[in-house]
Amino acid sequence: MKLNKAKAKDIAWHSGKALLCGLQLLALCFISSRSIGQFIDFLKNDLIIRKGSAAEALLFFLLPITAVILFAAFWRYYDHIDDRSFNRFRKAYKNDEQVPNLLREPAYRAGLIATVLCAAPVITLSLLLALRATGMGLFLCFIVSIPVSISLTVGLSLLRIRHRSALWFAQRNLPVDTDKARIVPRILYAIVLFASVAAMIFLGFTILIPFFGSLILGIIRLLWKPILILGGILLLWLFLYHALRRMGARRKFLKRLTNMRDRGELSYEIHGSPYLSAFWERIPFGLTITDAPHPDGKRKGDITYQVAFANCRFRRGMVILCDNNVFRFVHSINFRTIAQQNWGRLSVASSSIVSMPVASFYSNHSFDFPEGEGKRILLVDPAPRVLCMHGFREGELIVLDNASEVFGYTVYGKNSFLNLLERT
Repeated sequence: MKLNKAKAKDIAWHSGKALLCGLQLLALCFISSRSIGQFIDFLKNDLIIRKGSAAEALLFFLLPITAVILFAAFWRYYDHIDDRSFNRFRKAYKNDEQVPNLLREPAYRAGLIATVLCAAPVITLSLLLALRATGMGLFLCFIVSIPVSISLTVGLSLLRIRHRSALWFAQRNLPVDTDKARIVPRILYAIVLFASVAAMIFLGFTILIPFFGSLILGIIRLLWKPILILGGILLLWLFLYHALRRMGARRKFLKRLTNMRDRGELSYEIHGSPYLSAFWERIPFGLTITDAPHPDGKRKGDITYQVAFANCRFRRGMVILCDNNVFRFVHSINFRTIAQQNWGRLSVASSSIVSMPVASFYSNHSFDFPEGEGKRILLVDPAPRVLCMHGFREGELIVLDNASEVFGYTVYGKNSFLNLLERT
């Protein structure tokens, strides 16, 4: 098959990206091997582990574990900042209705092959060193490490490409500013990331983990029973608190809806699992509600609502509604500082804690309406601190409220929607 100039550039782009990630992975794995070796020597010198023991052999498996984590993280990061590939994806699949299979394109196949050729030898070497520490023979180590490393790189790469195609498909019509060239800032961010990860690995295994590890180990040896009991009680309380709170809110909603049905005001049909969906957004839950007219109202006929739920988990966050039944969580990392305020001529000073956003990132989720005719309603549960949608200008957000009509459906909080059913 003859390749045109654009496809040849795409192949070179994805192959070069894989080669760049592979070189960084090799350098970081070299730093990891030296740092983990010093960490193990520290444990032996401090008499925490014995030389030639099973604990020492298990610690050497930190090498392949670190290599696999770095492999997944760096390839994912470079996919995230790959504006060129995203822009080409938007133009090629802008009007498609199904998520495309990117492996049908030669560029992504070439990138997959280059990824395996660059990453598999590094992971093989790290796994080989770990297996040799267990006393396994060299030939047997090669037999085990080579297929395992190839399977890991191929499997993780296929999952990464599949996830990237689904994410880009959901974001292809969102108003983003990636049409502009950002090559220089992206290069600077990548250099800072590489230097930060290298410093974190070196300092972590040579200074931080030995120091704090020894301190924590001493505390655990003295107080391990009370710590274990208190930790178990705390985790159980947190899980039960959030579980009971979500279940109680969902049960209260359904009970109120059932009472309205028993009074003859409406009828409804449940689609999916109402309680399990409160814990995991991938479990579907929806309602088909047929509302009878209120005796004192102006409406004469029944009206049908097809109700979908957007599980927003926490009340303090920001949620952005998007096209194609997608909503985005905005995750922010805030830095809290104390701000001083002077009150004019009174010479009175006061201080308050101010949260300043340091970084933010998005996670995208989707919802589906029940099939059938009727007015579409999206219930945001629980109602977030800020609900909005992207505006028409770059960086603009439009705040939404109850009864806002967007993207072919109407947005409500669950209690506000029930109040509407009782009034009409």
